[in-house]
Amino acid sequence: PVELKDAGFRSIPDAAARSSTRDNMLRPEVLDGENWPQVIVDVAYAGELTGTHQFNLTLTFKGMTIPLQLPATVTRVDAGLQIDSQFSLDHHQLGLRPYSALGGVIRVAEVLEFELHLLAVATGELDD
Repeated sequence: PVELKDAGFRSIPDAAARSSTRDNMLRPEVLDGENWPQVIVDVAYAGELTGTHQFNLTLTFKGMTIPLQLPATVTRVDAGLQIDSQFSLDHHQLGLRPYSALGGVIRVAEVLEFELHLLAVATGELDD
């Protein structure tokens, strides 16, 4: 998981601020966590097993399907393959309205930065 200090915060928010932010983000008007508790990531890739490659990825978020094509790095690890990517999406692409308060004095950034880290492991025999 990304540590708060690595997420671009100038200071580390205290537990109460993090809890309040989480509660706000899960409201029906924002992420609607009660009806959409998961983000589903589907990755389709057929190619070399290591290096940097383009992946077709589908992000299912709040009932919306967002197709993406992302560069990702594939690394062999003991458990299988690790897939890492960084990408940006804006609120509009996610069907969200950026949070704003006090007439826009306080607001979140329009562009959201994401890091994707997946571990693919074989669970049995693969068909040829």
